[in-house]
Amino acid sequence: MTLLAVLIIASIVGTIYESNFDAKVARAYIYQAPWFNFWLALLAVNLGAVALSRWPWKKHHTGFLITHLGIIILLVGSIIGRIWGIEGTMTLFKGQPPRNQLLVDERQLHLWEQGSPYQYLFPLEFLNRKPTSEKPRKVWTTENGWKIEVVDYSESLSTQWKPRDQIGSLGRPVVKIKLQSAMMGQGLEQWLIANGGEQSVFNLGLATISFQQSNDAQAFTKMPNQPNQLTFSYADDGHLHYHLMSRKEGESQGEIKVGAALKTGWADWTVTVQQLLPQAQLEADFVPLSSSKNMLPNEIPVLGIKLRVTKADQIMEKWIAFGWKTTLPLEPVPLEITYTWRWEKLPMFAELLDFEVERNEGTDEPASFKSHLRLSGLSEPIEAFCWMNHPANYPNRWWRIWTGLTYKISQASWNPENLNQSTVQILRDPGWLFKWLGSLLICCGIFTMFYLRPPRAKL
Repeated sequence: MTLLAVLIIASIVGTIYESNFDAKVARAYIYQAPWFNFWLALLAVNLGAVALSRWPWKKHHTGFLITHLGIIILLVGSIIGRIWGIEGTMTLFKGQPPRNQLLVDERQLHLWEQGSPYQYLFPLEFLNRKPTSEKPRKVWTTENGWKIEVVDYSESLSTQWKPRDQIGSLGRPVVKIKLQSAMMGQGLEQWLIANGGEQSVFNLGLATISFQQSNDAQAFTKMPNQPNQLTFSYADDGHLHYHLMSRKEGESQGEIKVGAALKTGWADWTVTVQQLLPQAQLEADFVPLSSSKNMLPNEIPVLGIKLRVTKADQIMEKWIAFGWKTTLPLEPVPLEITYTWRWEKLPMFAELLDFEVERNEGTDEPASFKSHLRLSGLSEPIEAFCWMNHPANYPNRWWRIWTGLTYKISQASWNPENLNQSTVQILRDPGWLFKWLGSLLICCGIFTMFYLRPPRAKL
């Protein structure tokens, strides 16, 4: 009774977690927790012991034994699926080579000491239980004695770019600007690198500031649909020029010195060039946001973790943003760190041949969408279709499908803005047959116990 009571209470708590948070929280704390797996294994042992306690078995024990055997087989199938099963998504693009990289909904920390032949992967999820400096989560101790711990977690990190001197062909001009508005009582600072893609543009929404390097200081590329625009140009002679466009005051251009303030004509905003470095690179640094007021215009916050690295009396703390690669200058070799999704390499490959969208008659609303795939790697290549509630199987031999030893590819999502893209869900559950067989035996056992009981003798 105690075993069943604990499982019932755990299932109720898991349901509450899933409704109040999400399925990942319920899985982490209940359904995939080590104690829950241990309790299920203990239940299977208990059921086996109860069945053996009836030895020698009689005919009227048949339904009882079938039911207990079904529950044990169902638990075995669940354990097999947890250990050897896999589930994730794969985004495919028409015209691109086949892929076998599966994205699993789990976060991992990748650590690699430069020069080492090994990379270390550590599962790292934080669900309603953040680490702190007083109660850190220990991750690893490197071969060179550096102890790595997670001491904080944030879902809203802001990106701050900082310059690093770089001599040689990799170095480019870098400028630091400051925008100020007395009317709004606000000031914004930003580093820009010349001809650096997104790092050379500061988008304010109603205005844009960019930085370029050009032999011709008067060269200027007008951005479409942007009446308010300021472009700084670094010429070969070492002088900094500007080209200003204002919807209110028109265009102006000229040379600007470091420390000089430039009136933009965008309300009362002024731009000051605070610093100019002829040869540098920009490195990203991350800080947690205390409130939405600290965010820059059009900035999207990212989540991340704060690592503490210690060795003897040496200590270093660093925020690691999700999806970014960071290098810590440890001695004697640097340490490369990446906090990202878990990726699994599958033995099968998937390629998107075509993606079809059916529309409701007379409207642009989608009625259904279907992926045309080529699947290969485990047997002869095949072409298959998958759409909502109609998965494809590979390998598609019947015995693999019925035993769960196949990859089930289902339509997961699509991109209305790019019909050459499709996202599919891939599932492999080798415990599938055990689960179905166990469920069938439970039903048969219950039917035997209640409906095939021998008639009682009349008095």
